[in-house]
Amino acid sequence: MKALSIFLLVGIGVVAATLLFFCDPAQNTIYPACPFHRLTGWDCPGCGSTRALHALLHGHWRAALHFNAFVILSLPLLGGVGILGFWRHRCGVSCLPFRPAWLWAYFSAYLLFGILRDLPLPILAGFAP
Repeated sequence: MKALSIFLLVGIGVVAATLLFFCDPAQNTIYPACPFHRLTGWDCPGCGSTRALHALLHGHWRAALHFNAFVILSLPLLGGVGILGFWRHRCGVSCLPFRPAWLWAYFSAYLLFGILRDLPLPILAGFAP
């Protein structure tokens, strides 16, 4: 059962990455639009992340950081937490691989990034997708 769920998860990731690699979010309408941006006109913390991941898959690091620096810079952290969680689960440890305070700090930084990127300051203009 565990092996099947792992293969299913990896398979979904490969299909999603392949779709994202071949279908540019800036030119295709198969990706959903951000409802927050549609309603308010402001960028949410996740706005630009699909374009950023597409650029990253094509090796365009600068473009990826421009579209959503927070998501791109979070990938090593999220990958490490995922690997640690998988390893702990495999070894029979049932607790989380991180403290809940770390999760709250990460989400607070994520929301702060979303707020700062919408401020009309020239120094923050590079964070808008």
